[in-house]
Amino acid sequence: MGFPDLRIITIEHPLGGIDPEEVLKKVPDAASSVSSLMGAD
Repeated sequence: MGFPDLRIITIEHPLGGIDPEEVLKKVPDAASSVSSLMGAD
């Protein structure tokens, strides 16, 4: 699709339509995934 180096993470659903507090509970896992992709682990 023209993005050979695109890095993708997944975030457990649902994300839309939930309370902000529930979204914030998902942040540590998402941040860990991003950190891993960036080679920070």
